[in-house]
Amino acid sequence: MVKQVLRFCAPAGVLEVLRAKRAFDRIAFGSGSAWRAALSPTLREMLESSRLGSVPLRLLGERALFVDVGANVGAWSEAALRLLGPRRLIAVEPAPEPFAELKARVGARPGVTLLQCAVGAEEGTAMLHRMERSEWNSLLPLSDQVGDYYPTVAEKEPLPVRVAPLDALLAGEEHIDLLKVDVQGGEWAVMDGARETLKRTRVLMLETNFVSHYRGDTLFVDLHRRMTDEFGFELFRIANPHHSREGKVLYADAVYVRRESAA
Repeated sequence: MVKQVLRFCAPAGVLEVLRAKRAFDRIAFGSGSAWRAALSPTLREMLESSRLGSVPLRLLGERALFVDVGANVGAWSEAALRLLGPRRLIAVEPAPEPFAELKARVGARPGVTLLQCAVGAEEGTAMLHRMERSEWNSLLPLSDQVGDYYPTVAEKEPLPVRVAPLDALLAGEEHIDLLKVDVQGGEWAVMDGARETLKRTRVLMLETNFVSHYRGDTLFVDLHRRMTDEFGFELFRIANPHHSREGKVLYADAVYVRRESAA
């Protein structure tokens, strides 16, 4: 009854803070610090944009190692370090300009390792298709239909970059508590090069498309089938879906947990 009264009578800002307080409680802030975090617009935005409130934190073990694949300028890495406090974080980003921002943002923090390369199925080099907005950078060219949903997306001069599989980059790691993959259509190739890594991963946050954004990208239904049937994960949550103006789902973050961990 109290919740219903608050929903109809409390100002929107109060409800936003209360929702944020519950979210910060879920990610294991102490009571006092959760309230302080909820009252901070910066921390509320960090929690929302990182989608970390959608992760099943009880399955993250000791939070010994987080991996950020497709780190871009480091917003997710910074949020993970600030909000969840992993002992170590490895962030991977191929493009030089975002990598410089990533380095300035989190490179000096204890336990952080930065790797400047793209992630794919095998060692080599590839052309990185760079965009005016670097979060759109991809090893795949833009789809012909992307302009139907994003009319302002513009491509810059491509750049050759090193490509490495996760199984090589993370060969010495015993386990990964949280693996975030945001590679703009290249998810299938990342999986091809991460067969051993995925066996050692507890929780996976995978940005996935519901409509084609890049030529040759793989959509959610096929990625989901592979994650569940081949790699032994269960879907835990679909987080932060983005919609077209007509209401069509364009992309979202799919959060997966290892089947034996979820039991």
